[in-house]
Amino acid sequence: MLPAKALPDDDARSGASELLHIGLVNMGNVCTQNFQFLKGYIDTAFTDPAVQKVQYVIAGQNYYRDATRGDWEAMVSMNTSAKNYLANAGNVTALTAGLNMPPAFVTTKKQLVIILMCNRIILNWLRKRVWKLLIRLKQII
Repeated sequence: MLPAKALPDDDARSGASELLHIGLVNMGNVCTQNFQFLKGYIDTAFTDPAVQKVQYVIAGQNYYRDATRGDWEAMVSMNTSAKNYLANAGNVTALTAGLNMPPAFVTTKKQLVIILMCNRIILNWLRKRVWKLLIRLKQII
């Protein structure tokens, strides 16, 4: 068993988690910005405002506000809805018609969803590790 002095201090234990959180926030900003791009592509592809509203909801609009406020579950839900929306060949055909949406946007969006989910898993894992270290430290002291 290690003496308490040999364990990393609070700054060292929380630093990795904080850095990952900063990266996660930055990634979240990219995701919400991409959602706005998607809405723009929807606006161009579907000119009827009633149809646009329905398309926004299908693509994840109902999660957007909470996602921009740091709700990571809403961020994941918004990105999952957008990914599913872009998995529909009919939607992609409508959005890419007339050089509206670049075809690479679909691939980029899918990659962002995967990266965001992986970062979220890593952040949760780090927080659990820090918590376990604190429990062990209490047992030592």
